[in-house]
Amino acid sequence: MNTNNTNTNERASYEEAFINMMSNPKFAKFSFYGFIIAKMQVTITKDVPTAGVGFFDHNFQLAINPDFFGKLPLEQRIGILVHEADHVILKHIFRQGERDQMLFNYAADMALNQKIPRNMLPEGAIYPDTFKFDNGKPWPNNLNAENYYELLVQEQEKQEQEKQEQGNGEENCEGEGNGEGEGNGGYKPSNGNPDLTGGEKHGFDDHSKWGSEISPEDEEYAQDIMSRAIQNAVEKTRGNLPANIEEMIKLWKKEAKLSWKKILKRYVASKKGSFVSTIKKRNRRIRQLGVKGKKVAYDTPEVITLIDVSGSVSDEEIVTGLTEITEVCKISNSNMKYLQVDTNPRPLQEFNPKKKDFKRLGSGGTYIAAGIKQVMDEKIPCDVVVVITDGYIEDVSTDKYWKQFKKPVIFLTTTGEMTPVGKGQVVYNIKDA
Repeated sequence: MNTNNTNTNERASYEEAFINMMSNPKFAKFSFYGFIIAKMQVTITKDVPTAGVGFFDHNFQLAINPDFFGKLPLEQRIGILVHEADHVILKHIFRQGERDQMLFNYAADMALNQKIPRNMLPEGAIYPDTFKFDNGKPWPNNLNAENYYELLVQEQEKQEQEKQEQGNGEENCEGEGNGEGEGNGGYKPSNGNPDLTGGEKHGFDDHSKWGSEISPEDEEYAQDIMSRAIQNAVEKTRGNLPANIEEMIKLWKKEAKLSWKKILKRYVASKKGSFVSTIKKRNRRIRQLGVKGKKVAYDTPEVITLIDVSGSVSDEEIVTGLTEITEVCKISNSNMKYLQVDTNPRPLQEFNPKKKDFKRLGSGGTYIAAGIKQVMDEKIPCDVVVVITDGYIEDVSTDKYWKQFKKPVIFLTTTGEMTPVGKGQVVYNIKDA
């Protein structure tokens, strides 16, 4: 068997659908989605049962099973491409969070399938009217995935209670069934809705690459890719834009809310401690050429934490902050030391997260810049400064020592408030970790 020919044949049904999506006047209103698909890495594989999208290996990925996809009529193949592109455009692959995967999959499908002509989706597609309220009325259209998820959670809880009550009312001996499977295997919801208790599968695509596998860093990278892809699609397909294009653009223009932990990791990520073979100093060219030399340590990131001990920040808040900073440093192979500061800094100290042995050394006024002055005067190794404070300190944007200091600074405030800061300095509520 010629593998190349086989692969070409397996891709043929996808390529036909994509070309028609982009050039056939009959499908002109779906060309916008074609530009989104064009930004994805498309893999024809039998490792997925049908089709699915995800974000990994620094790119949006579309996987298509040729056995499933190739048997469908052209309209439905194009419909599936629209469906998968919409999951990406509506950020469903990033919105699952800690929600139940199965229920969120159904909710996401309901949110977008209603926008696609029904003749363009295969059997098994799920819609809002797939479900009914107890009064027989179908679930409403035009809700988002999160809204449908809440309805599904309520329906699942109702079904599980109903199933339990049904099972308690039957006298099944071990080894006996009810004619439709063991025990309650033949359960059907009384309102006629699909079974959400694990007895059935709904939908036709695979969402297994969603949720927890996607890191916050991946989402930031994805945001840049998709923002540009959507802008390009808008420019190329004016007159054939989706009705909810404004919603799509807003979703990708929203700035990701980064926690201070992620920011700290980012600051130290470029200076990971390690060893390299070199002759005198770090030299990428020498390393690439494989020239042997003495192994020396270099570039271990150094984090200095300044602690406001003027009295308004509790010991508990300080210990919590130090513990979390230490954990970030451990993950990023960084070192962390701290200075207690009121109006004068105290000696540099190390923190033991196991013992949590913090002892306050001052409680006078507040001038955190004194700690910055000490770091500069004593040339203390430092790649980033973290400040734990209540936020009521000197004007950081005008103080001469803060203005002289050129390293990144993260202010962690216990109150959520902070005086103005300068360039390279960011403020976070310490609780937003």
